[in-house]
Amino acid sequence: MSERKVVAVFGATGGQGASVARTLAQTRDFMVRGLTRDVNTQHAQRLREDGADLIPYDPFDRRSIESGLAGAYACFVNTITDYSDPDCFENEKRQGKLIADACKAMGVRHVIFSSQLHTARITGILVRHMVSKAEIEEYMRDIGLPVTCLIMPIYYEDFCGIFKPVTGDGYNFEIRESYLCSVLSRCLPMGFTPLDIMSVDDLGPVVLHVLLNKDAFLNKTLSVSGDKLTIHEVATVLSRYLAPKTFRYKQITVQEFSRLGLPGSLDWSQMFNFFVRVDQRYNVQATLRLNPHMQNFETWVACNADLIDKALSRAS
Repeated sequence: MSERKVVAVFGATGGQGASVARTLAQTRDFMVRGLTRDVNTQHAQRLREDGADLIPYDPFDRRSIESGLAGAYACFVNTITDYSDPDCFENEKRQGKLIADACKAMGVRHVIFSSQLHTARITGILVRHMVSKAEIEEYMRDIGLPVTCLIMPIYYEDFCGIFKPVTGDGYNFEIRESYLCSVLSRCLPMGFTPLDIMSVDDLGPVVLHVLLNKDAFLNKTLSVSGDKLTIHEVATVLSRYLAPKTFRYKQITVQEFSRLGLPGSLDWSQMFNFFVRVDQRYNVQATLRLNPHMQNFETWVACNADLIDKALSRAS
């Protein structure tokens, strides 16, 4: 039996990183080395139980990053935009370039990077968390890293978090004060604007497939999607499986959203502005070839109705 190859997963306790780490840890092909700032959280403990080895690292310390990559065959990289940091745009790029340089120095043979499109070059719209990742991808390619890039949509799980519907009585919900609806209503009627979405848990098998078929995906960029729905369709599915709760979408303007004063609100607004202006070219059928068990939104809601219901019970 061949020796299992080490895959370093940056941000292992985050949504993307945890999905990748859990999936790879269950295989006979790879050993997971999860890199995270805090190895003592509950998320970290769950990953240990799943078979991952966790080590602490500083994303702005080259030596710390290289230590985490020592002996690694491959790595998964997802950089984070910290909107509480006024310099988050430059600092995210700095973080990504440090990781890229460390991968080059340590001889990592396959880098899988969670990237995005360069919105500023395509439309002149600056979305900091997208442009920073696009420029990190360019740097990785410029220095000759063996890289595969994945462009991710938003997640089904976001409807239990950042896009959580609001309610006044606990039974009737509106999908409204979210970045999503506020911007789409500015450009197109919501009913006619489909949005690519997926479960973050389904990312792990995609990364596994790419790792096992390195030659087919090296130096390529893949757009990943589990479903393509309008917000009206999202509300219809939620109403079907979470009865007696009912859901409808309510549009608010970009100006109304901007007054909410949430961290990164302008960037999120601009992101969805970009989405309605540019065809993202996500391909659900192509994604199913990467992960045949990719869930569509209705399947995900049906399987997670109890958890969604508990999350929404905290809506206000």
